[in-house]
Amino acid sequence: MRTARRLARGAPRGRADQRVRRGFGADPRRLGRERARRRAGKLPGNLILTRDGGDRRPSLQPIKERFGPEWGCFVEMPVERGIALILGMEPVDAPRLLAEEDYAAWARLAADALGGFDALYVHIKGPDVPAHDGRAEDKRDVIEVIDRAFFGEVLPRIDLSTTVVAVTADHATSCVRKAHTANPVPLLVAGGPVRPDGTDVFGERASGTGSLGSMKGVEILPELTALLRT
Repeated sequence: MRTARRLARGAPRGRADQRVRRGFGADPRRLGRERARRRAGKLPGNLILTRDGGDRRPSLQPIKERFGPEWGCFVEMPVERGIALILGMEPVDAPRLLAEEDYAAWARLAADALGGFDALYVHIKGPDVPAHDGRAEDKRDVIEVIDRAFFGEVLPRIDLSTTVVAVTADHATSCVRKAHTANPVPLLVAGGPVRPDGTDVFGERASGTGSLGSMKGVEILPELTALLRT
């Protein structure tokens, strides 16, 4: 709260912020664009928002050094790609996820890529976008597409007797709040030495009663690594 109040008081009155605002208004290259925005009933662009980038590359222990497996990654967003690269994962080129057939293509590529890696990190942003807009039914539809086109394609292509599959989310995105929230997210682990616990639905409520119980995010990779070594 102290940080929020400080930003609220300081940002509009800061000298740097004022220079940015004046620069936006004085730049002749922007005048035509701003007139068009006003004609469309939109507010003028008057500030630059920088977010999360930091000013230096963090020094992190490589994921292989910490956990052992050789990791590949399929990632849709630049942030996740950057994290994966810093951790020493090898990116696998894949098409953008724009249609249902793209999810199926990711599934085929993922199954093939497993032949060259011990572990594969796949990050799919899909459901997050409609959730930020409050479109609950669209979020549901995206989840169904992922279930049908990605998992429906990838699972028959891998040997679950020797492969551990984990499905989870990096955060919750509430359609009501249209923002990320601290709600627990579901985690499903199957294959390899994992024994079924009778749970046959994937969701927050079902996961809450599953055999894994409640875990912290930092506990997941050590648990999965232990399963891979079993």
